[in-house]
Amino acid sequence: MSKVTLLKTKDNNLQLAQSSLNRETLFLKNSFCLFQRYVDKKKYFITTFDQEIEKNFDNPNIKIRDIAFNMAMTEKQLYRKAKQYFSITPNKYLRNFRLDHARMLMEKGVPINAISAIVGFTSHSYFNRC
Repeated sequence: MSKVTLLKTKDNNLQLAQSSLNRETLFLKNSFCLFQRYVDKKKYFITTFDQEIEKNFDNPNIKIRDIAFNMAMTEKQLYRKAKQYFSITPNKYLRNFRLDHARMLMEKGVPINAISAIVGFTSHSYFNRC
């Protein structure tokens, strides 16, 4: 094999390797972009959901469909995303938020019968059971 043919073969091999490397690099960049979009969407959902819960937790008449409406999604979408990100339903998330807030108020010495109304429970007996 002549030196020219050998050099051409090596050059072709280098070009193929570079092309393969470029494809792998592009794949990794695209994968990272998709992952980043997922993280951004998740962060946006969690932040918005937390804001809605914080804004409405003391309202005993708040419904999950109202929170979903405020977040511009259907109730079903909200349930699905909450289960995906928190592993619990939006109702349980709201109840846990209320109970955490109630715990803080108890530590400050607020009377228990007042706490249930402050954190949005309509029934004192239900609040006591939680």
